[in-house]
Amino acid sequence: MACEPQIALRSVAYIPQIAPPIEAPVGEVVRAHAALRGLPESATYERAARLGLTGTTLRTKRFRDLSGGMRQKLLAAMALATSAPVLVCDEPTANLDGEARTSFFEQLAERPKSAIVVLCSHRVEEVRQLVDRVIEFHDGCVVRDGPVDYPTFLTSTPGVELSAPSPSGRGAS
Repeated sequence: MACEPQIALRSVAYIPQIAPPIEAPVGEVVRAHAALRGLPESATYERAARLGLTGTTLRTKRFRDLSGGMRQKLLAAMALATSAPVLVCDEPTANLDGEARTSFFEQLAERPKSAIVVLCSHRVEEVRQLVDRVIEFHDGCVVRDGPVDYPTFLTSTPGVELSAPSPSGRGAS
């Protein structure tokens, strides 16, 4: 029987915004992931192909030598191949082309309705099509929490605040 940390780890899949600098070849990365998750390696390669990442030579390339888009596709494929009930996505489509982005959302839609997807994104169009609740943070604090159709969500224009020392050096201007 699996211990509680193992159960917790198998319950969550994660797509990072920034890929780790893994030195191993793609084939080894996929093999290790499959072994840890109890999956056939083919599950990841099938998801990757749907995202537009194919080729037998891919398996021998070092993960860190892949382009940003290729790394993102592989990380997404690895997470989507799992049956984890919780999927955490940190800017999952940041480096994806339009076709891969469409496939990513199609694959998300195939997840069971009971699955939880946590999507961190600044892309309003992605948020609108995927979520039913939005939590907005500013400086680590929740500033809004409600349904996606709440009037102030997804309609406000993001702003940038700047502060700089005054020319006299006595405070912000």
